[in-house]
Amino acid sequence: QGSTKIVFPPCDTAAFCALPLQRQPPSCGGRVVVSVAQFRPEKDHALQIKAFGKLLGECPGLRRGPDRVRLVLIGGCRNEGDRGRVAALQQLAADMGLRRGPEASPLEDGDWDIAFKLNIEFSELLILLGCAIAGLHTMRDEHFGIGVVEFLAAGAIAIAHDSAGPKLDIVVPTSQGRPTGFLASCEDTYAAALRTVLEMPEAQRSRIATDARESVAERFSEAAFGKGFLDSVAPLLLNATR
Repeated sequence: QGSTKIVFPPCDTAAFCALPLQRQPPSCGGRVVVSVAQFRPEKDHALQIKAFGKLLGECPGLRRGPDRVRLVLIGGCRNEGDRGRVAALQQLAADMGLRRGPEASPLEDGDWDIAFKLNIEFSELLILLGCAIAGLHTMRDEHFGIGVVEFLAAGAIAIAHDSAGPKLDIVVPTSQGRPTGFLASCEDTYAAALRTVLEMPEAQRSRIATDARESVAERFSEAAFGKGFLDSVAPLLLNATR
């Protein structure tokens, strides 16, 4: 006769929440969009590259000057299979006319559009998330999506797949109906969401980033998990002792 309760897993986001919400200038200049995911097939990095290429094709001004934007793909590369996938993604980027930047750290200035960062240290991840204006997630039907939670905590505007955990549990409006990020499902909608984030006024971006971080603290912190877990099991324990 009891009701179902949802308790989200605890996510250690303290280091991400400590990053300034105001974006730090990247060492390469311009603006940076990041992706953080292992190079596995289901993560669909190809969709990110195609959407980014479409964006630059529609907005060529984003390839130069202070408003230029670059995509940085960050992820673990475990074995030869993963390395083969990275090589295929690099070839896809080249075929789309996206110029690849150096893999060395920190990000270097130059005439490049996309960079691949493999197996980087956590300290470098924090630097990249601290300067990222947006974070891309393209896995369909991911059960939860801790990488998306980390985008929200870090102040990078999340553009996540319009399905499963990110859609139902993470990138959801505040209680006042304000957005905490964006959802997309195909090349066109990802490119449109990227353009929206890049063109929005700083005050609007800051409002979304602030709401997103507060949402993480309210729902996905270790404290929220502890309270939710105890609130859920306490009635069961009380009934068992009667």
